[in-house]
Amino acid sequence: MNYQHYTTQDFMMDDRFQQWVQHPTPASDAYWEAWLANHPEKTEEVEEARRMLRQLHTEYRTVSVEKKQQQLARLHRRLAHSTEAPRVPAGKRRHLWRRMVAVAAMFLLLVGGSWYYFQLQPLVYTASDSTQVITLPDGSQVTLNAHASLRVPRRWSAAGRHVWLTGQGFFEVEKQQTTEGPVKFTVHTSDLDIQVLGTRFDVNQQQTHTQVVLEEGSVQLRLHATADSLIRMQPGDYVQYSRTSRQLVEKTVNPKQYTAWLAHKLVFDQMPLHELAGVIQQTYGRPVIIRDSTAGRRNISGTLPSDDLEVLLEILQEGFGVSIVEKEDTLILQ
Repeated sequence: MNYQHYTTQDFMMDDRFQQWVQHPTPASDAYWEAWLANHPEKTEEVEEARRMLRQLHTEYRTVSVEKKQQQLARLHRRLAHSTEAPRVPAGKRRHLWRRMVAVAAMFLLLVGGSWYYFQLQPLVYTASDSTQVITLPDGSQVTLNAHASLRVPRRWSAAGRHVWLTGQGFFEVEKQQTTEGPVKFTVHTSDLDIQVLGTRFDVNQQQTHTQVVLEEGSVQLRLHATADSLIRMQPGDYVQYSRTSRQLVEKTVNPKQYTAWLAHKLVFDQMPLHELAGVIQQTYGRPVIIRDSTAGRRNISGTLPSDDLEVLLEILQEGFGVSIVEKEDTLILQ
């Protein structure tokens, strides 16, 4: 992102900057500290934007609707009094108008500030126990897998299109062009950012790692741990990265295996049982425990339904000889 020509207002409207101010992380702190070290001339604009965003955040949380109504009623009373009152010496009139202007300014700050902060708050889409299809303002479509969520700004700035994903989602991104050139679309996860122009790809953000599988077009990944390095992907490429272990896996795969969930299927090709347990936990929201580490390394291949957990468990037991015990909400595999 090129922030060199940003003004204070541009920083305030930037999604990445807002996320840093409102929900800072070690990675975002390191990014902005490094950026300011390279661009010390922008320190004043950055600090002013941070101060104003924090002030709006405080006002939005602390000012009640009742308080706003009281301020408005008080303003109306003062204005009514000023039109009905007898003649007032010039000095007192100036003092009275200064007080009324101050009340009006306070009311506008409370109402306007809260409205402005509301506009900065993103829309959050969350899939429950099934998939959910979302059409974004630019015409792009996102299919969220069960229990996934997508955070989308109420308005995109001219700097680009940004969304934040938790869980698994399949993206069909529309190309967007302006007089200044193509507009990038960026998907942010806890481990990495995916930058595209127009393409089809699957992102699966889990607790331990994030994986990206490209079906069509081209994308580039920027790892949070090493912000200066870019990974360019071509169709059929698979990339998995964990910011905690800093392990990077790159290989070529059949994308259909990783997008079968769109058709309510799960396709496994020599998948270890412990990985399948993670898929079950993410898809159905049920905790899974594998008692035997040896069984956890057993490989499973086949196509199973993803829209019916009972059928899936029955196939695993009868077709693959997996013993499954249900204890309250937890599934025990052995």
